[in-house]
Amino acid sequence: MFSKHYVSVFFLCITAALVSGCSGDNPRVLNPSAIAASASVTGPVTAAGSTLALSPLTTGVAVTTTLGGAPAVTSGTTLTLTESTVSPIGLPTLQGLARRPESGTISDTPLVYIEAMFSNTVTMNGQLGFSTPLPSGSNPNAGPYYVAALPLGATPAWSLAIEGPGVVSGTTVSFTPPVAQTTFAASTPYYYVIYQAVGGSVSTPPPSPSPSPTPAPLAVSPAGLSFTASGASYAQTFAASEPGYTGAFTETDTCNPGTAIATVSAASGPGPTANFTVTPQSAGSCTITVHDTNGQTSTVTVGVTITQGGVN
Repeated sequence: MFSKHYVSVFFLCITAALVSGCSGDNPRVLNPSAIAASASVTGPVTAAGSTLALSPLTTGVAVTTTLGGAPAVTSGTTLTLTESTVSPIGLPTLQGLARRPESGTISDTPLVYIEAMFSNTVTMNGQLGFSTPLPSGSNPNAGPYYVAALPLGATPAWSLAIEGPGVVSGTTVSFTPPVAQTTFAASTPYYYVIYQAVGGSVSTPPPSPSPSPTPAPLAVSPAGLSFTASGASYAQTFAASEPGYTGAFTETDTCNPGTAIATVSAASGPGPTANFTVTPQSAGSCTITVHDTNGQTSTVTVGVTITQGGVN
């Protein structure tokens, strides 16, 4: 629980640009009460960034806050977060049609209020990021979720949609914070609210593409051919096969380096099975590589040893 906080000349300016720390001509003291029916947590602020998780409230809301890196943070700096489903007394009502991204009749419905207070002044690489389980009975289709922030100044009012629309996954909504460098003053309360713009349009993410099926392996049989004579009458065949494949088989070979060792016919047809005919020409060895259109290959070795005259 927090005591009352008094803010005078220093204004908290969390605007669409999310640059904080400024001053004004008409300071106004704002005395919100301590957040009631709440949960609190305190954790370190580090150069690398960190995450703080609050305990669930009775509605099921349990805010997790992501802190950006703070390269020049003072050692021992901490952040205390408090969450509540009830707005502290003294804060303005969540309202405002200005800067509203939607049009039409919309009701901003708060889910949870968040107070953030740093023990030392700190500049972070970005705003605070939030995620939370949705309250029981929530209807994500009723409208998108956003984060609003409260500049404390002469005429304080919530700055709507500083983050969002949130991404709903299952029963959790998450927000990606802006990356603009942001300065938070020491011992100064910063207020946020996660809300649903009931009646606003909810964007539907595109369906995930279906994964491409993994092709069956390409095989050749036999994997080696041996010849003891040359000529067409001594030709042999081998088969290329790939279950479920209906594309073309092609081949490359090393059997014609000038003096042909063997010639290879084109495939007899498309998959899943096709035959190739190999005709020996002269003594030597070579390799035939069969290709499919999936990028798979398989090889056949060829050896020709002339032990008797052949018939061409």
